Amino acid sequence: MVMQSLRRGAFGGFLKYILLGILGMAVGGLVVMDVRGVFTGGSGVSSTDVAKIESTAIGIRDFDRALRRSIARYNIPVEQAHQLGITKEVLSGEIRKQQLMIEAKNMGLEIGREALASKVAEVIRPQVPEGGSMKDTLEQILRYQGMTEPDFLKAVRVETSNALMMNAIHTGFAPESQDQAKALYTFQSQTRDVELLIFPNKDIKDIESPKEEQLKRLYDALKAQNYEIPEYRSVQYGIIDPNTINLNLKIEEDELKKAYEDNIKSFAVGEQFILTQALVTEEAQANAIYKATQDGKDLKAATITVIGDEKRFYENIPFEVDMMLPPLLDALDGREIDKVMPPVKTMLGYHIVKLTNILPPSTRSFAEVKLSIESELLAEKKAEAMYEVIQNIEKQIINGTAFEDISGDVKFDISNLDLMDSTGNKKDGSSAINAFEEGDQAMIIQTIYDLNKDEESMLYELPSGRFIAFNLSAVEPVSYQPYESVEDAIKKQFIEDQQAADNKMRVQKFLAELETGGSSFASLSRDNNKTVQTLKNIGIQGNIPAPLTETQRPTIFTTTYQGYSIVNFGDSFGLIHVIGYSFPEVSNPPTDEQKTTLEAIKAQLSTEVRDEAFQAYIHRLNTVHPAKVNQSLLDKYYKKQDETN
Repeated sequence: MVMQSLRRGAFGGFLKYILLGILGMAVGGLVVMDVRGVFTGGSGVSSTDVAKIESTAIGIRDFDRALRRSIARYNIPVEQAHQLGITKEVLSGEIRKQQLMIEAKNMGLEIGREALASKVAEVIRPQVPEGGSMKDTLEQILRYQGMTEPDFLKAVRVETSNALMMNAIHTGFAPESQDQAKALYTFQSQTRDVELLIFPNKDIKDIESPKEEQLKRLYDALKAQNYEIPEYRSVQYGIIDPNTINLNLKIEEDELKKAYEDNIKSFAVGEQFILTQALVTEEAQANAIYKATQDGKDLKAATITVIGDEKRFYENIPFEVDMMLPPLLDALDGREIDKVMPPVKTMLGYHIVKLTNILPPSTRSFAEVKLSIESELLAEKKAEAMYEVIQNIEKQIINGTAFEDISGDVKFDISNLDLMDSTGNKKDGSSAINAFEEGDQAMIIQTIYDLNKDEESMLYELPSGRFIAFNLSAVEPVSYQPYESVEDAIKKQFIEDQQAADNKMRVQKFLAELETGGSSFASLSRDNNKTVQTLKNIGIQGNIPAPLTETQRPTIFTTTYQGYSIVNFGDSFGLIHVIGYSFPEVSNPPTDEQKTTLEAIKAQLSTEVRDEAFQAYIHRLNTVHPAKVNQSLLDKYYKKQDETN
């Protein structure tokens, strides 16, 4: 999306493009969390940067855009966001992104061309329509995302590299506890046997007919829950589609050369080791692969023999020597070409590595990087131009300009949405917003219901990449069905409530008799003409026999052996008597079914431990790559914004 492309770093670093969030998967939520520990002071940060992480700076202009997009949905100005501490929250997220990118680069997690091509094909293939081509599909994706092809390739490289890093960190924290798994197996496999007596509410007769004042009190208590007619809103909206804007941008040759010269250090490549390696998670596998190479097999064949495929084999991947993991660098200290080294353990796993070549330090030539520079400059210019276009429209909206009078170099399409409730449905039950893409609908509804009467919203970026603003034109407030139209239903509800209350008191009396020995299940069954049901092998999880439901399961498993409890079925109350139990132990040796269950339990345990470990790793990044924040610039800039607005 256009505004998402505004946040770009300096030339060069292969981890500078972010697609679908850092690490793509569960880490997305961690990256934007509040990490106040990153604010360690502004010493060493330039006067135009809000933060610096090692050699990476976050400029005030880029950060301001990020902040404005982050707070847009809340419809508050930046100065108020700064007062509320939102500025710090957003900056924490931006810093965390940079820390993760630095960490991945330091680990040498670069993806080779063949692997990258395979991953790109994997991403695109599911989107190819029948009879379509991957090339045409890629072009459609690029247009939809507002990206260039180099942007897309680098984004896929980032996602793949970071997924590998996350998997490696997860693998490093995979403890397996057989005893713990067995204990959980016993807990999850326990069962209960119960006797059950059910007493329906409808058995209670002779309920006194309610008086009208009683019915009206019940109506007042229930009307918000049962008889509410929801609020309906209609809006006028204006929408901008960035894909329809032709900016006619061009980069001149002298601009390209200047960009190259200004950023020449970014194109410097230190001494590189070209490595072929297998990377596995288990020491036994690593030893087996190494032994096979010593017996005459090449590294690839040895890896396939032990692992079963070549997914953990990486051939001729360049690594800058200064950024290699220390254990791996130590193992290659002798710089012996084509010698397979014994397994080396790092936080990524076990490496069986072969040094195939050494490349001296160099600087990539202008010809090599010209197209890349041009692509980046065009993307920057497009982002700048789009930012100005959108800001112009947004300023007019904030200043109260009617949608019909908004002017600019972009088409502002105006339309209306019919009266809808907070789910987006019209009074007839049909959708009022089905013309919008499904991914946009939730944000549209939320924004509309956050508006006050006659208030125009800010300009929001939808998930689809379009920009939209709303003017709330009509509101039908919440109302209620009149008492007269629901009087019969209220009377029925009153009688049913009274039956339930009287029936509960009756069953509570029976429970007291059971607990004191005054009655038994047999006598209660006989005296009340009810049948005792016996239900056996009720598990703590899984299916539960009728008429029991999940609602009663907790009560069954918290009732002591030979104890009694009351359970509620909604239209009846029941008494349960726990008459048996079991706590199955794992046999020695375990049965096939037990083995399967134990493996599933261990897998769940492993996942939970890994997730906790990765969160700890994310927090640790602040110590390894500390950030310096220019707090005075933040305060000065947003105070200035306040004064000028």
